[in-house]
Amino acid sequence: MSLLSSAFQLSVLEDMCKKYAEPVGESEESRCERAERMIKGAIQQSNVFDAAQMSNISIFAQGSYRNGTNVPQESDVDIAICYRGSFFYDTGQLSPLATFGLGITPAAYTYDQFKADVLQALRASFGQELQIGNKSLRIRPNSGRVSADAVPSFEFRLFRPSGGPMIGTRFIANDGKIITNWPDHHYYFGVEKNKATGFRFKKVVRILKSLREDIRNSGYAAIADTPSFFIECLAWNAPDADFQNESLLADCESVLQSLFLMLQDVRTPQSMVEVNQMKLLFSNEQPWSVQDAQYFVLCAGKELKIW
Repeated sequence: MSLLSSAFQLSVLEDMCKKYAEPVGESEESRCERAERMIKGAIQQSNVFDAAQMSNISIFAQGSYRNGTNVPQESDVDIAICYRGSFFYDTGQLSPLATFGLGITPAAYTYDQFKADVLQALRASFGQELQIGNKSLRIRPNSGRVSADAVPSFEFRLFRPSGGPMIGTRFIANDGKIITNWPDHHYYFGVEKNKATGFRFKKVVRILKSLREDIRNSGYAAIADTPSFFIECLAWNAPDADFQNESLLADCESVLQSLFLMLQDVRTPQSMVEVNQMKLLFSNEQPWSVQDAQYFVLCAGKELKIW
């Protein structure tokens, strides 16, 4: 390849990275906001919950929409409907005596009942547009809003030997799987990473997410199933210095090269964490593997002509 054609290719790739790095447009953003407002309205205007229950319900966006890493291909929003009047908990880090002192008693309002009440409230507003999934209640899109996944959750408290409990959310999927999330922790550490990288972290995440469709069209169909959350967590584990090059293409190259080396090492993946820093990125509880990460990194690097 001549120097001229090589320079042209780099210019095209950099322009593509700049395009993919941009957040979703105002129109798409307004459709996301409308979906969130409609779910809040459906719960707040419902007669399913009494005043005391309603005062304990928090409704908030989570996932890539809240974290500012969503891309046009992700035309949906993830909304937590969290009840804080009852809670799930973990006291495994405490001594039996300390656990006794917490005074935890059985909940008068159970998760199963709350989940059923949320379904009733949303069905009253959305009717046939509401679909019951394993992990969420999905509301179909229309011309004015994107699709939305509403997740009925309870507050989750992780009690520690010192300091107050760590607060997250927990829900039980229809297949019985217990899922704990840390949306506030994820948001906080994502913002801190973005600041530490000169506001390049979220741009690189959006680029890598947007590459999935290009990779799929290049003949690697399985890559389309790579979760956005997983891609964001992979990028978060790359060193901050990888995001501070003279171009976005160079940032992506540094990030992917670092991840390639990290994932090849036997020990490093064992210490990689989700953005929230509360859960290991690779464990028996996760739906993905180190091999899945290696496959995505290799495909993304090939798409960007890194190797």
